[in-house]
Amino acid sequence: MLRLFLLVLLGGCTHSLPPRTADTFLDPKDRDWLKVYRHELDIAVQNNDNEAYYFFLQEIVKESYYQQTGKRFNANPAIRRIK
Repeated sequence: MLRLFLLVLLGGCTHSLPPRTADTFLDPKDRDWLKVYRHELDIAVQNNDNEAYYFFLQEIVKESYYQQTGKRFNANPAIRRIK
C-alpha cells in the first residue's frame, strides 16, 4: 500500500508539455495598466506594504502622464532636492 501511495504521489500530477507563451491570448493594446496598478495599490494598502504602495503610485503617475501626453517618463528619473 505504501508503494502504491508513493507511486501516485510522485507520478500522479505530471504535465507532458510545459506552458508556452503562445498559450496565452493577450493583446498588450487591450491591457489597462492603470486598472492593474490600482489593483496592486489596493493590495499594498491591505498588506500595509509601504514600498509597494509608493512603487505602484509612481507607476500610476507615469502611466497617466503617458496616456495624456504620449510621452514616457525616464525609467529612473533623477531626484532633485528643492532648496
